[in-house]
Amino acid sequence: MLSFKKFSREEKIHFLVNIVIGLSIVVILQFYEHTDFGEDTINRAFDYVIAKEAATSARSGNIAAQKNKTRAEQIIFIDLGSAFEKKGDPVITPRYELAKSIEAAYSGGAKVIVLDILLEDRDCCNPEHDRMLRKVFQDMIAQKVSTKVIFPVRIGSDGHIKQNLFQDLIETQRIFYPAIPYISATASDRIVRYWFPFETVNNTSAHQLLWNTSFLAAMLAHGKADELRAIGQTIKDEKARRAYFIKLGSSTDIEISADRDDLYRNRIRFFLIPQNTLPDYPAGNLFELVNSVDEVPYVTFRDKIVIIGNASPDAGDMHLTPAGNMPGMYVIGNALNTILLGLQPPRAPLLLNMAIELLVIILAAYFLSGFPAFIVYIIKTVALIAVLGIISYYWFLKTGVLLNFTFAIVGMGFYDVAVSIEKDLAARVKKVREKKT
Repeated sequence: MLSFKKFSREEKIHFLVNIVIGLSIVVILQFYEHTDFGEDTINRAFDYVIAKEAATSARSGNIAAQKNKTRAEQIIFIDLGSAFEKKGDPVITPRYELAKSIEAAYSGGAKVIVLDILLEDRDCCNPEHDRMLRKVFQDMIAQKVSTKVIFPVRIGSDGHIKQNLFQDLIETQRIFYPAIPYISATASDRIVRYWFPFETVNNTSAHQLLWNTSFLAAMLAHGKADELRAIGQTIKDEKARRAYFIKLGSSTDIEISADRDDLYRNRIRFFLIPQNTLPDYPAGNLFELVNSVDEVPYVTFRDKIVIIGNASPDAGDMHLTPAGNMPGMYVIGNALNTILLGLQPPRAPLLLNMAIELLVIILAAYFLSGFPAFIVYIIKTVALIAVLGIISYYWFLKTGVLLNFTFAIVGMGFYDVAVSIEKDLAARVKKVREKKT
């Protein structure tokens, strides 16, 4: 074992220089995180643990065998893909089957119905199906049902909401809500990783702020409509954005981050795995939670959040995620599941992050001062990347907090340059001294 006391004067100076370099790197890394390269570094770490979580969830099989820790029991899906495939062109999910599914869900006592089908265009070939769908919504109003319906709407380049076939009902009825169906992908690789709480729009209507579909569904299911409305008004009026916390259940706090691009809080964790997502587990784990049109009459909807969408690849709504290719309705479901169970990955405290980075850097400085370069390389790659990676992975599974050793390891790479510069300067100083003598 090396002892610092046994270091020569030059080795001690070299060690202290490394500490100074390390402290400088720690400070630099705090600004480094929000660069494109920094985001990519975080994404690589998160993608690994989230993909592992997805595989573990799929491997566990039947949802009934799970303890309610990572998957919410109240989420169910209705996939209209089979009806779409039977109908063929035009590329419009059949409104008749959609109407039947919505009617069955609200009649069965569903808390919230989430539509993952845009209703901007009329059914050119079956206009009577649009009228049938409107009648279902009108019946809900007449019957004064408590079920809430969330309609996906898009925002145009002018900042205005694109018109919906049922805009008149959405604007006037409290049981109907518009929401943004967007699930955010990283620009560099187009992998869907995030949900954003809201978007602001230019409309002069009551809906000048649109909540995220998954977030809104979770809030409505827990009776937070009034609280959400008040927060929305405050957000529109405030000049400086701040974080908001909403309590779901007895202990779960959901954070609307002050940072819209929060790389931690807004990240989706994928525990709901549909078929053909993971090559090793092609059956997924949603056996009793996904229903086709033909199964709707036999589904128990009481107190459920029902996501109705079209998982057919022909619908053009497939997305690449850390867990594999996934239809949009299941990405929405995973974001909803993340929110309902309070699984937002929290950011480790700044001081803890800096302490971790400094600890790794001090260790690196110690070994760089006393070991040959080849051994240093082995220690860095095996001990730090492997051992610290394992610690980070299991700590994330236990607490949801990603101990980000990644930046510290990346920062160690800066030593190659810094140490070379230091040695070059030391050599020049030595040469100058030798000339003087």
